[in-house]
Amino acid sequence: MPRRPRKDIVEPGIPHLIGMRGNNRRRLFSYTADYQRFLDYFFESKIEHRVDLHQLTLMPNHSHIVATPPEADSLSKFMGICQQRYARYRNHRRAGTGRLFEERFWCTPLRTPEDVEAATLYSDANAMKAAMVAHPADHVWSTCAIHYGQPERSRIPVEWWTPSDWYLSLGPDAPIVYEQRMAAFLTGRIPAWCHERMLALESMASLDYRGRVERPDGSSAR
Repeated sequence: MPRRPRKDIVEPGIPHLIGMRGNNRRRLFSYTADYQRFLDYFFESKIEHRVDLHQLTLMPNHSHIVATPPEADSLSKFMGICQQRYARYRNHRRAGTGRLFEERFWCTPLRTPEDVEAATLYSDANAMKAAMVAHPADHVWSTCAIHYGQPERSRIPVEWWTPSDWYLSLGPDAPIVYEQRMAAFLTGRIPAWCHERMLALESMASLDYRGRVERPDGSSAR
């Protein structure tokens, strides 16, 4: 079955969870310079296509993004240009050939505040869940510290960040409330729907894509 055009599953004006992974779990980022170069391309493309960034986590072989596109084809243009430029840089740097990314990306609309909360908490906690850091805000290639009101701890410039409507709904003490929500999420005190909703959102990635990143037992490296 032919893949639907990406614009057919994008809903302008609402947040989307976006995922990308290295081809065959290939590393995307090996050095600080790699992360920074990707961010440079990411920012240039974000500005060009007027995409609002709400959340970003860069992991060695995959990334999580929550962003709002202004038009149906904005995400394809935004991610396509960014990935193409970075793939050329990465292959040139490492004298590599072939595809760097499993596919362009996958995305799904976050239609409710609960969806946005689940995606944001899950994604900001990803590095800690992978045992890369002791605390989610310690991962410098993530917006977690920005959500905590500590942007100086993140390598992602706070001026790139647009707080989601859900984050703004936390009120004037949003950083404190967010930290409390994260603590609840990490200790399982947050309702089970948050974990279930995140798994459901990720399951909406194309079958072809999931088939290439899942292990034989159905698990996959987060």
